Amino acid sequence: MLRLLLICPDEKLRKQILEALHGIAGIELMQTLTEIPDAEEAIRLISARKIGLIVLQAETAPAVQFAEYLDCNAPGIPAITVATNEDPELLLCLMRAGVREHLTAPLDRASLAAAIEAERQRIPQQPTQARRQAGFYSFLPARPGAGASTIALSVSWAMAHELPVRTLLLDGDLWAGNIRFLLKLEEGASFSDALARTGDLDAEMWAQIVSHAGKLDVLHAGDLDAVLEPDIEALRSFLPFAGSFYDVVCADLASSLDPFTVEILKRSDKIFLVTTPEVVVLHMAAARVRRLREMKLADRVQLVLNRNRSGIVGEKDVERLVGIPVAFAMSNDYDLVQGAIMNAAAIPSRSDLGQSISSLARSLASSIEPKPPAPAPRKKFLEYFHVPKTKDDFLWRD
Repeated sequence: MLRLLLICPDEKLRKQILEALHGIAGIELMQTLTEIPDAEEAIRLISARKIGLIVLQAETAPAVQFAEYLDCNAPGIPAITVATNEDPELLLCLMRAGVREHLTAPLDRASLAAAIEAERQRIPQQPTQARRQAGFYSFLPARPGAGASTIALSVSWAMAHELPVRTLLLDGDLWAGNIRFLLKLEEGASFSDALARTGDLDAEMWAQIVSHAGKLDVLHAGDLDAVLEPDIEALRSFLPFAGSFYDVVCADLASSLDPFTVEILKRSDKIFLVTTPEVVVLHMAAARVRRLREMKLADRVQLVLNRNRSGIVGEKDVERLVGIPVAFAMSNDYDLVQGAIMNAAAIPSRSDLGQSISSLARSLASSIEPKPPAPAPRKKFLEYFHVPKTKDDFLWRD
């Protein structure tokens, strides 16, 4: 099934297209836009809705520029352009923008179906080039109270404010998440709300849903008794959509390996398993590692030793008990953490604990690939440009 996005400001032409689409097999109209969207927003929409084809009314300079942007940034997503009248200069601009199929009103089902089929045949020859998604990092506590939320929040804050990196903090513990409390956020919309509206999400709605803590964007867990059975399919659609807005997404997770948590772990580039040096917690961390190994996720796991202090259990003992090396060690500073919680503030970067957090944040930020500049539009003068006529069917090639 080919998923289609229709962009058509003209109401009369839009009605013609919708009537012509009705009855064409093998397509699914995912969304109709009545104005030319922001190009970056459109790319996010294409990614989130898995759009495979765009039908675009292209009679204005912004519409042609939009087609050029698609050709550069989503070259595997073909666009069929339509217009209300014939304009040789417009056709020339569309050719140069990489458009190959163009239709002129009045439209009929046969010509639109033929254009769709022509583009369908080209799609396997030019697979979609996926745009870079955000780096996705999960913080999984060995057991509740290990300090994963504090570390996830502190690392996210450091990336957003110190580096700076566009960062989203997700509270993925829908049953006991405390990010909203830690940051003293107003109630607002929640992760659960976003999942419930995944099919309708766009950039405007996202701006209304997400909360802000300074430069850090946050999606908190919401009412902790409101979610009985999260929608895993909605989560699978939501995560790439949310990731398209950011350089980094950090997820603070529940300690249980329930299906919702596991789905987020599967999406993660790295999983930071947070433990403390107590023997019982270390044994629970070892159990988590064994389970993640069974799920073939062990290669993504990095062990974070929280509340590290001199005592009977040293780092070597921790590594022996858990079964993986300690990647990051966070010093034990109870008063500093409690002060940050009470003030909804960041842990001071000059402290030993703050330095450890900054080190982890920098390690994540260093793996972010800078977004490449959009290449100049490729000139495809008269290349595979198809303009069906009432009597003749012209196929122009260079």
